[in-house]
Amino acid sequence: MTKKIKITSKVSEKDLIEHCLNLYHSGYDFTIILSFHAMACRWNFNKLKYYLILITEENEK
Repeated sequence: MTKKIKITSKVSEKDLIEHCLNLYHSGYDFTIILSFHAMACRWNFNKLKYYLILITEENEK
């Protein structure tokens, strides 16, 4: 018997991006956190890709 798991996220997108930026600047992998949030909020792939690019390009400025 399989159980269905429901993933939810109560974090705002602004807080999520700030946290992921902090992780990225510290040298940690932020993609797992971002991916779980994307699944919980049912983002499409383009939105997830946009935020990945946004976070990684922010460091180059």
